[in-house]
Order: sequence, then structure tokens, then C-alpha cells
Amino acid sequence: MASLLRDLWRPLLIFLALAALAWVDWRHDTAAGRARVHDVDAVLAEVVASQLDSLLTERARDLGSLAQARLAGTLATASQFEQRADGLIQNHPVFAAIAVLDRAGRVRWARQAAPSTDLRGMDVRALPGRAEMLDRASRTGQTVLSPTFHTAAGTWGVALYVPITRGRAAEGFVMGVLHGARLVSSLIPSGYIDQYQVRVAEQGGDVLHSAGEPVIALESQLLEAFGRTFVVDVWPTRRTLNTLENPAGARIDLAAHLGLAAVVSLLVYLVMRERTRAVEKARALAASERRLGDIIARSPWCVVQLASDGTLEDLNPAAEEVFKHSRADLVGSDPAALIHPDDRARSDGHYRAIVRGEAAGFLENRVLDREGRVHTWRWNGVARCDASGTATGVVYFGQDITAEVSARQAQERLQVEEQRLIERLWILNDFARSLRMTLDAASLYHIAVRAVSNVLPQQRCAILVYHPESRELEVAAVRSSDARAQDLPLFTPGRRIPAADTDLLDAVAECRQHVAEDLAESTSRHEQAAFRAGFRSRSAVPILVDNRCVGMLLAYSTEPRAHTRDNVEFMQGIAEHLALALTNSRLYGELKDAYTEIRSVQEQIVQVEK
Repeated sequence: MASLLRDLWRPLLIFLALAALAWVDWRHDTAAGRARVHDVDAVLAEVVASQLDSLLTERARDLGSLAQARLAGTLATASQFEQRADGLIQNHPVFAAIAVLDRAGRVRWARQAAPSTDLRGMDVRALPGRAEMLDRASRTGQTVLSPTFHTAAGTWGVALYVPITRGRAAEGFVMGVLHGARLVSSLIPSGYIDQYQVRVAEQGGDVLHSAGEPVIALESQLLEAFGRTFVVDVWPTRRTLNTLENPAGARIDLAAHLGLAAVVSLLVYLVMRERTRAVEKARALAASERRLGDIIARSPWCVVQLASDGTLEDLNPAAEEVFKHSRADLVGSDPAALIHPDDRARSDGHYRAIVRGEAAGFLENRVLDREGRVHTWRWNGVARCDASGTATGVVYFGQDITAEVSARQAQERLQVEEQRLIERLWILNDFARSLRMTLDAASLYHIAVRAVSNVLPQQRCAILVYHPESRELEVAAVRSSDARAQDLPLFTPGRRIPAADTDLLDAVAECRQHVAEDLAESTSRHEQAAFRAGFRSRSAVPILVDNRCVGMLLAYSTEPRAHTRDNVEFMQGIAEHLALALTNSRLYGELKDAYTEIRSVQEQIVQVEK
């Protein structure tokens, strides 16, 4: 109850003050209402008269421009003149009609906005007072105005007559009829259209337009236009008049003011109540922060608090033990220095996602202690918010998962290695099966280089056959996984490499088990050419047949130090299978030659016996 009274006394005081002001305003409005009516009428009458003068002048200028164009011949055809007139009617809805009169005042061409009456053929000079107007326009060459234009369908409004003058006499006239109701309604300012009415009449003559009978004494305004004097009267509608001077309308305003005072008081009450609730929430939040601080300090988990700008705001003793830093050294610093460089961008993105209120999930990153050792941690971040719900920082709870990650990585490496060994075993089996089905040496060479290029991440594989009589190495088979190396003359099949161009002949002569080196260290011409072609490392395994090197199995790579132990062992296995296949091929050739020789001897014996 005390809290309710504390929140209500201010709104109640504000309501009483606003109610008093509304009563004073009501009394003032009731007394000054009628005085304001005539002031507004006079101002509006002056505005309407000025608007009428401008509008008549502009429309007369438009008709004059049309007449001058007709006279100058710029509108060569009737259709061009009609298009120009139609454009005026469409762009200015106040035009009721535009017509062309001959010298005698008869309508020769007309265009109406709403053709309820056809003006063509009408004798305008025969209308009352029009002969004098047309004569004056022809004589002076100036535009004349007729306040009314009567037809069989009724009164249209103002008529403007612009002479088409060549020399001293007028050849004809351009007549523009302005719709009276539209003309006057367009003069009232937009904010007063539904509140005030207008009457325009020629002084001592016809009424151009009237919206009804005045309800009060009028404040008239005189207007001189085209040699005529118009009287402009403006008066408020009865409803507007009641609003301005009727006490009932003032009482309505009083009720509105009192309602506004009640609404303002209610808003103040709601603001005060929300302020009280905000204070209570702030107190509860402060108590919650204290409890959270106690829990974090006693937690065995690693707890780190980051501020809204991303700096390290606080950490518990468990975190000090992990990072091997004291709290004074870390508070206010950038936590990026404690994170592995490869994980900093991902950690920063995780922090920003939590601040934005997105579901970021767990974060795994590598952290560095003071001694430089790397530990893998799994973090769960929670946004810290103030009483308004705005994020002011993030609290991270961390768990050391270094052993778990190491075990997982070891398992993944074993799985990859197992899969790689299985694939190589299948390739070796397929290679051995292909060798058993092939006895041609050239085909055996192609099968071998294809097997090596399918397994090793090399860019170029080749077999060089040794010719001892010329001490040269011949490129017997080549396979490339890089399209850029296809056209290199360095690896053209059939090309022979002299002993002076390569250091592989020494390895052939000594039957070395393996030759692996980076090409940047080589001084031979052949290897330097390969280096210029983009290759950086080379692996070479001898092909030994009867303990004699008959060739080399080569693998060139664009990566430096690509000759790993596993790759070399695989190439040695391929070389052993290939050597066995070459031996079988040689024995098969010798057997075939012996068989051919036996058949030849048998045929000779048969011939002798005959």
C-alpha cells in the first residue's frame, strides 16, 4: 500500500494542475471565439483573392501561348493544335473548354473536358455583352474576361478571350472557359476546405460561384483582374462556427483536455511504477551478481569473464592455475594473447555471436599458458546482461579436454592410415594381377607408372631404362597428374638422357636402394631443368633384375620434401613386382625363341628324311 501511494501522489498532482489549466483555457476560448472568426475570415478572403488573381493570370498566359503558337505557325497542322489544347485541359482540370473563334466571333473548333454541350458553331458575339468584349480585345490586342459564360446546359464560369492578332486587326480569338466550381474550390487552402465556404462575384454583377448562404457578417476582399472588380467573401461553415464560438464546443475541448490530463497522469504513474520495478530489479541483479561471484570463486571449473569490449574482466583461481598467470596480470588485457593464433578468429566470432544473443554452442580452442604449452579446452559461454537486458559481457566455463582431443586425433590418424594402407594393398594386388597378364616390357612400364601416379601425390611419374652400351637413360613410360607437365620436353617418351646431364647414372651403377633429394640441391642439367619447370623434389627407386639395375622408377613432385618413407616403400614394392615381371618377360622371350628354334630344326630333319 505504501508503495502504491508513493507512486500515485505525483500523477495526482499533475492531473490537478492540468485540469486547472484546461478550465482557464476553456474560459478564454469561450470569450475570444467570436473575435477569432472575423480575423480568420479576413485572412482567408485575402488568400483566396490572391490565389484567384494568380490562377486567372496563369491560365490567360497559357491561352496566350496557344494563340501565339497558332499565329506563328509553329503548330502547322490542326492535329498538333488539338494535342496542345488537349494537353492544357488534361494538365489543368479547371479548364471546362477551349475554343477557337473566327473574326466574327463564331466557334470554329472547340474541345470540352466533359462534352455535355457542343460549342462548335456557336455565335459568341450574339451573347449579351460579348460583341463589345471581342471588339475591345481585337482593338487593344489584350485578353478580356467575362465573369460568366452561359450555355443551354447552364452557367460554366469565367471565359477568357485572347485575340490572335496579326497587324492591327485580330484574325480570331482563343477562348478558354474556366469551370466556376473547380476554380473557386481550388483556391481554398487544403487545411480549410471542409471548414470554410467561398463566394466570388463581380462587383455589381453576376455571382461566379457560391457555396451557400453566409451564416455571419462577411469580411469581403476586392480583386482587380483584367479590368474587372471581383468581390471575394469567405465564411466558416456552421460546424466550424460552433467549434470556434459555441460554449458547447468549448466544453468538448475542456473534456478533451481533461482526458489528456488523465492520460498524462496515467503515463506518469506507469513510468514511476516501472522506475520502482527497475530499482527493485537492479537490487535483485546486484544480489545475483554477488551470488554468482561467490559461486565462480569456489568453482573447480575454469571461469573467465569478458567485458563488453572483449577484454578480460575477471577470472577465478582455477583459471589462474591453468594460465600460470596471476589475476592482476590478466585483468584488463586482451584474451587473444592466451589463445593459439589459428583459433583466435573463431574464438572472437563465438564471443560476438553470444553478445548478439545467438545460439553459439560449445567452443573448442587451444590456449597457451605462461610457459608456452598448448592445452585444448571446451568452453560454454553465457551472456551477462544488465537490468534492461543488454549484454554487458560473457562468462565462459571451461574444461580441459587435451587428452580427449589427443586420443580422438590419434584415432583419426589411425583410421586414415588404415584406409591408406588398404587402398595401397588393393592397388598392389591389382598391379600384380595386371603384371601376370602382360609379358610385353613397354606395357609393363606403363602399368607401373600408372600404379604409382594413382597412389602417390606426385605430379610426374616416369620409368627410365638404362642402356649400358651408351651409358644413357631412356624415358620408357611417363604419366602426369598435372596438365602443365604434359608438354615438357624433359619427359618426352623415347628421349635419351646422357650421363653428363644427370646424376642418376651413379645410382644405377651403384644399385642404390633409394635416391631422394630436393631438386634445388642438385647440380645436374636434367634436374635443374626439372626445377625450372616447377618441380621441387624427386624420388628414385632402382629396378633390379638379377642384381643388376636395368632402370629407375622416378616420381617428381611440385612440393618440397615429398619423398616420405611410406611413399618410398610403396615405390620399392612396385619396382620389385616390375623386376619380377621383366624377368618373366625375358624368360618367356627366351623360351619362345628356343621353341621357335626347335621347330625349325624339326622341320629341317623332316626335309632331310624326305
